[in-house]
Amino acid sequence: MSLLTVEHLNAGYGSLQVLDDVCFDIEEGTITVVLGANGAGKSTLLRALSGMLPATGSARLDGHELLSSRQRRSVARLGLGHVPEGRGTFGGLTVEENLRVGGHHRPAAEVEDAIKEWYDFFPRLAARRDQLASALSGGEQQMLAIARALMAKPRLLLLDEPSLGLAPKLTGMLFGELRAIRERLGMTVLLVEQNAHLSLEIADDALLLTAGRMGPKQPAAVLREDEQIKNAYLGA
Repeated sequence: MSLLTVEHLNAGYGSLQVLDDVCFDIEEGTITVVLGANGAGKSTLLRALSGMLPATGSARLDGHELLSSRQRRSVARLGLGHVPEGRGTFGGLTVEENLRVGGHHRPAAEVEDAIKEWYDFFPRLAARRDQLASALSGGEQQMLAIARALMAKPRLLLLDEPSLGLAPKLTGMLFGELRAIRERLGMTVLLVEQNAHLSLEIADDALLLTAGRMGPKQPAAVLREDEQIKNAYLGA
């Protein structure tokens, strides 16, 4: 069953059109990775879906239109979480304050339970609950950004380059945690990631974005064995 259906999506920056008639769908409970060269429009896609950029066309999350002006202000309430490139934590707030911001529209009792749940899942955050987010390491900040987005209990999580700036060991740990989150919550994830090796390992499906146009969705396992994909993205 499709959780997200995107049809004829166009978006850009002012007079510069970046996405051109993009169409795809995401199945519930899957991880889908978007591959593409720098400048292909991958981050623009996530920003358009989350309401950070104006866009035309249609993007329906569980039947609810994300692109209407009325809905753009409430995409989180519709079940969309977004971790942008660069993590985007509130550096002047503590770890726990960041988590509370993420769950601000949920009942107080649910917020307390969710904080405990994510402290259990990310023990390093629990140990640093009273530290400012700006004092955390890059890997810890990425954990916090993901946990904060999950505090809102999204149906669909958008992740933009989560491994950016992380050491290889931390990147491997982070991708293991993403797989565990999907298995634990049945979370649906749309992932933009420069590390094609790891993203194709954890993904169910893959989309190839080329100069703003989207190719057909394919199984990630198929693309892992595709010679053109290997040469372009996997360093083969």
